[in-house]
Amino acid sequence: MVCCDEAWLPPCVLQILRRLLLFGFRSDAKSLQPVPAVALVAPQLLAAMAALHQVQQQQQQSQQQRGQHSSAAVSHRQLSAMVERGMLKLIKTLSQVQQEHPWSFHHAGVLLSLLEACYTQLLAAAGQGPWSPAREALLLTCCQAVLAVLRCDSYAGRLSSNTAGAHTQQASTIKRMAGEVSGQLATWWGAPAQPPQLPALAAALAAAGSGPQQQQPQQQQADGQHTRQSALLVALIAGFFPLTHRDIDEWLDDGEQWALANADTASNLHGLKSCCHQLALSLLLANKASLAPVLVQLLQGVSACVPEGWGRGAAAAWPAIPGPPVPGPSGAANPAVLLLKEAVYEAVGLAAYELHDYIDYPGWLRGSLLPEMMAVGNQQHHQQADGSSSKHKLLLLVLPRAAARLVGHWVADLKATDRPAVYRALTVLLVQPSSADKQQQHKPDVVLQLAAVSAMRIIVDDFGFESEGFVEVLPAVMQALTGMLATSQELDTQTQVFGLMNLIIDRLGPDIKPHVGTVMPLLPQTWLAAADQSLLRIQPRPVSSPVTHVARIPAPGQPPA
Repeated sequence: MVCCDEAWLPPCVLQILRRLLLFGFRSDAKSLQPVPAVALVAPQLLAAMAALHQVQQQQQQSQQQRGQHSSAAVSHRQLSAMVERGMLKLIKTLSQVQQEHPWSFHHAGVLLSLLEACYTQLLAAAGQGPWSPAREALLLTCCQAVLAVLRCDSYAGRLSSNTAGAHTQQASTIKRMAGEVSGQLATWWGAPAQPPQLPALAAALAAAGSGPQQQQPQQQQADGQHTRQSALLVALIAGFFPLTHRDIDEWLDDGEQWALANADTASNLHGLKSCCHQLALSLLLANKASLAPVLVQLLQGVSACVPEGWGRGAAAAWPAIPGPPVPGPSGAANPAVLLLKEAVYEAVGLAAYELHDYIDYPGWLRGSLLPEMMAVGNQQHHQQADGSSSKHKLLLLVLPRAAARLVGHWVADLKATDRPAVYRALTVLLVQPSSADKQQQHKPDVVLQLAAVSAMRIIVDDFGFESEGFVEVLPAVMQALTGMLATSQELDTQTQVFGLMNLIIDRLGPDIKPHVGTVMPLLPQTWLAAADQSLLRIQPRPVSSPVTHVARIPAPGQPPA
C-alpha cells in the first residue's frame, strides 16, 4: 500500500490532523493539561513512518544490487524520493506536535521513538553527500526535530513567560515532569552506539588513539565506547561538516558567491549544514564534560593525519596523507582526511567558548594555525612553478580559510603577544603574494580574502586591539581592501570591506592619514559605478566622513591648514 504512491496518506488529511492538533487545543506547555488527541494520533503517524522507513531500506538495498545506471535505477530513485517526501511530512508534523504539546507527546510514548528515527536517518546518511534534494530535505527535518527536543524549555524545566508567574505547586509540577523526561532522555542518549564507519574518520581516530598522552575518557572513545550522543556528534562533524565535491566545484566556478552563501552557516536553520552546526553545538552545550574530549580527540587525530609540512614547497616533496581520497565529478580526487580536518576546525571554531578549558590555544595557534595561513604565498609560488591544476590549488586553500575563520572565533583567547603575528597572517590571506616575478598576473582567491576580512574585523573590533602592532601591516591591508572594492560588484562583499575599512579608520585615527590617498579616489568611483544600485551607493558614505576628517588633521609639527 505504501509502495504505490503517496496516496497512502493524502496530504490534505495529514494537514487537517496537523492543524487540529496544533490549533485545536491549548498548548499543554502552558496549561499543563493533557491533550488526549495527541495520544491517539501520534503513535499512528509514527507507525506509518516506520513502515516508510522499511520501504526506504528495501529500496536502498535493491538499488545497490542493481547499480546506479541500470534501467530500473531511475524508477527506484523516483520511488525513493516519494518515500522520503512522505517521511519528511510525517517527521515535520510529529516535531511540530512535540513543540506545541511536549508533555502529551512524551506521555504518548513517541518522544524517544521520534528521536530514534531521526538519529538513524542522520547516522545512515553521514558521509554520503551530496544528497538528492528529497533526501537532503528529509535530513534537514530530522536535524530540526532533534534540535527541537534538545532546546525544549519544558523538558529542561525552564519556565516560559506564560508560566513564570505560576503558583508554587504548578512550578513544582513542571520541575517534577521535567526531571522525569530528562532522566529518560539522558538514559537514551547515554546508550552505547557506534559512529559511522568512514575511512577518514577511522584514520583520524586511529591516529588519535595511538598518541602517548591521551586522557582516559578520550582513550575510551578511541576504543569504540561511544554513546548515542557522542556518536551523533562525530557523525555530524565527520559526515555533514566537510566540504563536498559540489562545494569545491562551486568554489572554483564562483568563489565569491559561494563564500558569501557559506559565511555564517551557524546563524540559521534553513540549510542542512547550518542546522548540523546548530545541532552539534547544542549537543556540546547539553553535555560538555563528556563531548568536549571527543572533539579534542578528533582535532588531535586529524592534526596527526595531515603531516607537518604538507602543502608547503614543491608538490613532489609533500608527505603522503593516509586514507582513501574522495572522488569528485570533475578533476582530481580530494583527500578525505584533509576535508575532515577542515570540518573539525569549523567545529572547534563554533565551540570556542565551550572548549576554552580543553585546548591550549596559544600553542596551537603558533604551532599550526599561523603556519597554515602564512604558507599561502609559498604554496602559490610552487603551484605556478609546477603547473598545478585549479582544483589542486584550491585544496591548498581549504585549511588556510578554516584557520582564518577559527582565529576569528577564538579572539577571546588571543594573547597580546600573538596579535602582530595574526595580523601578518591575515594580511597574507588578503594580499596572497604569488611570486617574486612581478610580470606574472595573479588574481587573489576571493574566498580567502573574505575569510580574512571577517576574522580581521572581529580582531580589530576586539577590546584588546592595539594600533601599534597593526600599523606594520596597514599599507598592505588598505591596498588589498581597495583592490577588493575595485573588482567586486557584490553588495555583501562591499558591505564587509567598507565595514572593515571604516573600523580601521575609527580605531587608528590619525595613523591612517598616510593611506587616505588610496581610499579617497575610490569613493567617487564606487559611487559612480553603482549608478543603478542604490544599496551599493550607500556603502561609501560611512567611510567618506571619517576619511575626510582624518585628511584634515595636520601631521605632528605641522600648523593647521
